[in-house]
Amino acid sequence: MPNESLTQNVQEIDLLEGSDRELILRLHTPVGVGPFPVVLDLHGGAWCKGHIDDCSVRDDALAAAGIAAGALDFRDGASGYPTSNQDINYAVRWIKSNAVKLNIDADRIGLVGQSSGGHLAMLAAMRPKDARYVQIPCEGGMDA
Repeated sequence: MPNESLTQNVQEIDLLEGSDRELILRLHTPVGVGPFPVVLDLHGGAWCKGHIDDCSVRDDALAAAGIAAGALDFRDGASGYPTSNQDINYAVRWIKSNAVKLNIDADRIGLVGQSSGGHLAMLAAMRPKDARYVQIPCEGGMDA
């Protein structure tokens, strides 16, 4: 049961700021002493119609329980395989590279997904260094 006495900060971050496209992470961070563990939350939607708004209730509950949660607005199936996986892989590396600034524990990052988001989370976790998935350069490199 979430601890309703904890409050949270919610911010939308464009992980590709300055790029020709956006990759939005809606990050729910608990207020308090961190660094906090974080869960990257991947919406469902049959790989074609989900949205980060679908994650709000779950992410609010996680933040109330002391776990940061980030809903990622990754590219969907219309963009072709493996663009969703590239966005997810990049988001994990970006979070690790920016952990101190975000008050996140870079050693405690998890993935969760609903329906097709669960499938994408599984692929990302099983193949974090797959050359097809690390196509978006990250300041911290592939091992960030």
